[in-house]
Amino acid sequence: MTYDWYTSDHHFGHKNITAYCNRPPNIDGTMAKRWRDQVGHDDTVLHLGDFALPDWRVDVDGWWSDLMHSLPGKIFLIPGNHDRKKNLAQLKRLGVTVIEPFVENGVWFAHKPQPTEGVMVHGHIHNNLYPFNLKGSKGIYRNISVEVTNYRPVTLADILAGRVGNSLKDVGCLTKDTDPEYNGK
Repeated sequence: MTYDWYTSDHHFGHKNITAYCNRPPNIDGTMAKRWRDQVGHDDTVLHLGDFALPDWRVDVDGWWSDLMHSLPGKIFLIPGNHDRKKNLAQLKRLGVTVIEPFVENGVWFAHKPQPTEGVMVHGHIHNNLYPFNLKGSKGIYRNISVEVTNYRPVTLADILAGRVGNSLKDVGCLTKDTDPEYNGK
């Protein structure tokens, strides 16, 4: 299935993400507006994970409902490392289709970048360097975390042409000493 829009790593409701990724203040509202400006009611959106991480001490049912009703389009989500089981249950209840990473037309779609010699579209790294295990990889990587797409969904044509996002070639890798996920391989 081809999607109309692609995006990753909104972290809606995540209180600490602004500091972690140097996001502007009150970015949730800006991201929702930019989503509405791009995505039509009948459009499909492939989200590559880390959709939301709400504060579970608030009226979370109301929060989820308000958020999802403000975002047009049919959302397909490949879960990320912050998409917890209770988050996924809420998203499914509100009409999001949760799917597994997949390859289509030679392009691999997943949350985290993985070693490949092909083309991979992913999120996870936000506006940071690539993981050390990709150093020397011959793959073509396209990071579409919202920080590198101006906080809006983008088209596959723009992703593959390198007009949006960033790539391994653009930003480089962490070292084995600075990569917290490095496992010695």
